[in-house]
Amino acid sequence: MNADDNFDRDYDDTDLALTPAQRVARGVALLNEKGPPNWFLLVDPTKIVMADASTCVLGQCYPHLEWERACTEVLGITIWKSAYHGFVLEEDRDEWVKFLTEARG
Repeated sequence: MNADDNFDRDYDDTDLALTPAQRVARGVALLNEKGPPNWFLLVDPTKIVMADASTCVLGQCYPHLEWERACTEVLGITIWKSAYHGFVLEEDRDEWVKFLTEARG
């Protein structure tokens, strides 16, 4: 038994092969479904720092919540799964900026 045996992972092999564009598309769909109205207007694309809980996408959408609580209590995903929705990895930042710039007109 290794240390990972007790870690509850809720992903499948297809999650591991997602591109940044696919991860962000998942995140957009989830925020469209469960996020605040017009959530994309709450996020300043010029201020996104994925590793900063106050300036990442969820941090800007839910400034009154820790991002972990936004994941689990509002969006209904685990912290682990948040990476597969584009909410964690710095390599997803450019896709968020692209989407938000287009969405904001």
